[in-house]
Amino acid sequence: MQGVRVPRAAGGVSVRPRTVAGWDDGDHVPADEVFDTRVLNCCVRAGVKWMGDFRGKTERELLAVRGWGKKTILAVREALEEMGLPPLRPG
Repeated sequence: MQGVRVPRAAGGVSVRPRTVAGWDDGDHVPADEVFDTRVLNCCVRAGVKWMGDFRGKTERELLAVRGWGKKTILAVREALEEMGLPPLRPG
């Protein structure tokens, strides 16, 4: 079983650089294995526990949640892309 590579975001956006071993696919990787505390707190407020929970979410929907901003959206976009998961829906 191959691990999922978890990204490190550019530009100082804080995403933990590590490999998450033992996960079959990125959907079932816990968000707390990917993001730092700031981004994780935003995820909790948005009801995101697993990386797969971002499926179907829109940027507008996430930006409406307290604490979400451009840096957090950028961190999520980069993480989803690096893990081979679908991007956030526009809108």
